Amino acid sequence: MNKLNTFIRFATVGASGTVVNVVIFNLLILQAYFHRHYLLANLVAVVVATSFNFYWHNRWTFENQAEHKSWKEKYWQFCVVTSLVLALNSLIMLISVRHFALDRRLANLVAIALCMVFNYTGNALFTFRRANTKQQQPITQG
Repeated sequence: MNKLNTFIRFATVGASGTVVNVVIFNLLILQAYFHRHYLLANLVAVVVATSFNFYWHNRWTFENQAEHKSWKEKYWQFCVVTSLVLALNSLIMLISVRHFALDRRLANLVAIALCMVFNYTGNALFTFRRANTKQQQPITQG
């Protein structure tokens, strides 16, 4: 599969994961505690959406890639990438809400959109990278 098709699949799974994230986030901030602590609500929403996205990226987006890795290894690598992206996502949300007075819901969507490229690149190059199948040629002495 070419990179454009893979990216389209990634974006499709990401869009459905965004729906999962937004639904969880919005349900949580209806509660007073999470409304005050919206970054904690964001963390919970990201964790749920991360597991959803991993399942579908492993099964569909990057199918038959990184077969040399176990499911657990890929999941933990996916979580590492997601954690780095979550830090960026949270920073964008914090700046959007505090400095630009964006609504928390809109800030959530802006952060997700801005982080998508970092998320795709990290997972394509790290989590779901194919094994290097090229064998090095032995050096012969002449």
